[in-house]
Amino acid sequence: MLCVAFSQLNQHLFQHHCIDYPTCKCGYHSETTEHLLLHCKLYTSQRSILLLSLSNMVELQHLNKSTLCSYCYGGLHHSHLHNCNIFDIVQTFIHCTGRFS
Repeated sequence: MLCVAFSQLNQHLFQHHCIDYPTCKCGYHSETTEHLLLHCKLYTSQRSILLLSLSNMVELQHLNKSTLCSYCYGGLHHSHLHNCNIFDIVQTFIHCTGRFS
């Protein structure tokens, strides 16, 4: 649900008028999907594992907001197995953060 902007991230809850502010627990002004996966200082150690795991599968220098959702949705230029592996890696990161527990 992260890539369709309907999750328990504060930015998504704010967009759906469920909370008053989109602020992340780390103090950043908006807890977005990009912030959670790529920037939030609360999950630096988990992100290191994520990036190390992804480094064998994707070109990390191209990992940004525009490519982020293609990895969440899967890429047409990748095999089904490759997309499933990327999905598993991202899901492991999300689970390890405990953000949605």
